[in-house]
Amino acid sequence: MLPRFAIVARHRPVEIVGTPLVAERYDDPRAQQSSTAALPLLAPFAAVESVARGPRRRHHREPGRTGRLPGFSAVLDQGRVRITIRSGAAETVHRSRRHGRTRRSPGRLALALTGTHVSALTFEAGSWVLRARVDLAGGHVRSPEWLAGLTASWSSAEPGAVTAWRAGTFGQAGAARHQAGDGGRRLGVPHRGRVGAAVGDQRGTRVLRHGTHLVVDS
Repeated sequence: MLPRFAIVARHRPVEIVGTPLVAERYDDPRAQQSSTAALPLLAPFAAVESVARGPRRRHHREPGRTGRLPGFSAVLDQGRVRITIRSGAAETVHRSRRHGRTRRSPGRLALALTGTHVSALTFEAGSWVLRARVDLAGGHVRSPEWLAGLTASWSSAEPGAVTAWRAGTFGQAGAARHQAGDGGRRLGVPHRGRVGAAVGDQRGTRVLRHGTHLVVDS
């Protein structure tokens, strides 16, 4: 007779773009250097993600590329990630001194809007890494008129740097809050459990599979 089964874990895939409203893949990416699409939404939860071709040679410098929502940009340039915020003629640049530099060539770059937070993430070694985040002071991102006119776009410094991209509603990923306990670092999952657990270290905040908590041994 089989023993009684018990649930030991629940897992859901980490996806920055939850429901894609636009998706393009290029058969000949050498002809593509940018693209823009309408992205009307009812709530400020949006994301745009681009897939990189990657360096053509071992020591080839990766072309810079950018993901955009109106007024916000995630920029990857020479291994450094930053967020730019534009309001009228004014523009501010936000980067993390500790987490803003990638350790390897990212396969994907994403820009996410979650409420009043804008985040830039890179996909490295099979995981999403949070590289920069900005808490917006204004509340215009909740305006129905602004959301109805939302657009998403990407661009690159060289043609062929991006082979595919997609944009839509924000999916299941994000940053975790640090909590001490159990002889390690316990990382709670914010945003009503919709986001992935994440590990914060000197390499950035690494978004992992879903779970209620994740304990990292010291």
